[in-house]
Amino acid sequence: MVGRAIVAGHLDISTTALRGLIEAKVIDNAEPGEMDLDASRVSYIRHLRAGASGRGGDSLSRERARLASEQADRAARENKLASAEVIERRDVIAIMTAGFPDAKGWCQTKANGSAPRQLKRFSSDNAVRTVAENFFGS
Repeated sequence: MVGRAIVAGHLDISTTALRGLIEAKVIDNAEPGEMDLDASRVSYIRHLRAGASGRGGDSLSRERARLASEQADRAARENKLASAEVIERRDVIAIMTAGFPDAKGWCQTKANGSAPRQLKRFSSDNAVRTVAENFFGS
């Protein structure tokens, strides 16, 4: 059985850091001079391993996982764009504006009352589809 200063020195951390680990229940709290050096070392190593594998409460690990997820999402989006599986909203707007200069007015007219009831509740996706069907045919 040893004191906190010896445990902190053995783990190569400050006594303040050791106190934080004790408060976080990573290392067992014991009376001064009664700490088990081996149990403290094993608990600290398990804590470090859990943090390194992303299971722990380590904010750096969570941030790395979040960043990796965002990068994967971005790569998937870019792949879909490259394969023309999807197109950017701004591109659709540019195409619709260039190809159908009066499309906005036509959609507003249809939505405001000169259209059958089912057309009054269409979304912007349906508006684009409706304009395209009227331009290209069904």
